[in-house]
Amino acid sequence: MVAVSEDNNITFKNVCGGMKLQLKGAQKVVAIKLEGKNSEKLSGAATVTAYTDGETKPAITMASGASTSVTLNCGSGVQLNESTATEFILALPPVLFSKGFTVTVTDADSKTYTVETDKANTVLRSSILNMPAFKLGEAPGEDSGEGLIETVILDRTSLTMAPNTSYTFETDVDPFDVSDKTLTWSSSAPS
Repeated sequence: MVAVSEDNNITFKNVCGGMKLQLKGAQKVVAIKLEGKNSEKLSGAATVTAYTDGETKPAITMASGASTSVTLNCGSGVQLNESTATEFILALPPVLFSKGFTVTVTDADSKTYTVETDKANTVLRSSILNMPAFKLGEAPGEDSGEGLIETVILDRTSLTMAPNTSYTFETDVDPFDVSDKTLTWSSSAPS
């Protein structure tokens, strides 16, 4: 988060977003590594720009030498459960994974499990990209309710509009690998 002020009234704003991984299994997870398939910069040195006008969103620009991966170190390990997903959230700069990404999970026995997608996914500032739950050792979709949209993620949490104007939302859906992503919007207060 970042804050800047000219009058000592500080309002913090999120700079980054996140990706939520939901893992099941009998393993004890010691590390989770995320890499984009198009050399996206995910961690390391960056420049953060904040604005005092209260309206302009802060921005982050990753340095040319920033890393193309991010690893969540789980210390001595987090024990997974076979039936209930354990959530892991990776903090990330806003990023478009234009060619997808790869997640590598390492367990306490040094065994690795890799899950990947070739589909584009976007992490937005101040929001979390939810990945569908999967069991380590199984292909995603076998236990994730594939084919059903469970969550729709919008590019903003609020919007004020003048009458007779329009706005096109950027959306993601969870699970991210469903084939029919047709969304229909309606309002209980059309005015």
